[in-house]
Amino acid sequence: GGAIINVGSVLSDRAIPLQGAYTASKHAVKGFTDSLRMELEEAGAPISVTLVKPAAINTPYTKHARSYLPTHPRNPAPLYDPQVVAKAILRCAVAPRRDVYVGGFGRMYALMEMFMPRATDRYMEKTMFAKQQGDAPNEATDHLEAPTTAEGEERGDHAGMVLKHSAYTAAALHPVAALAMGVGVVGIIASVMCGRRAPAPEQRRRAPSTWTAIEDQEHANAGVSPEARDLEASARADRLGINAEVETSPYEYVP
Repeated sequence: GGAIINVGSVLSDRAIPLQGAYTASKHAVKGFTDSLRMELEEAGAPISVTLVKPAAINTPYTKHARSYLPTHPRNPAPLYDPQVVAKAILRCAVAPRRDVYVGGFGRMYALMEMFMPRATDRYMEKTMFAKQQGDAPNEATDHLEAPTTAEGEERGDHAGMVLKHSAYTAAALHPVAALAMGVGVVGIIASVMCGRRAPAPEQRRRAPSTWTAIEDQEHANAGVSPEARDLEASARADRLGINAEVETSPYEYVP
């Protein structure tokens, strides 16, 4: 047995302006991969087939093909580090799965295409043209006849932030661990909330009322002992016909 891992793109599911040829090629990779998977499963071959679909990755991709844009092309942010893709490929080799998105933003675009394709068209028409054009002038070179980058070069020259990890991809590749972590976090939050809502027994006593504080001050000024004060409170409660444990104001009107 073995594992076949093809690298497509989020553009296998969702087209993007200015990259029509690239999008078409990634749609083709997805179609071929899905067809191959079914043929191998029908034949009973012990071979897994996985399609890895990265979001925008910080590779020298924009230097490989000739561009006719007025400025140097760039990948739309956010970008992920190539190591995020490499780890996903390695994981799929030892734990086969049908497909996996690398980068939570890639999964987001796929969901947008699934549930609101027309709104996604409008969003990309307004944002993706500017996002894919840099500030430097376009050199209009390619590596058709000669390489334009150093041999083995992995990373591009993106000047902005490059994400080194993807929480979404990590959870998708390790669902059991992600579930256990999620349950643990929920448990911790619930414990903290319950602790705040349920004070200790000694803290459950009702805070002294304003009348009680005034009464205590009056007794203290009069030099009345606590025992005498308790007897007076009980007698007053008996006259009012209420439970002796209920605090009442000495200034309350009694008909």
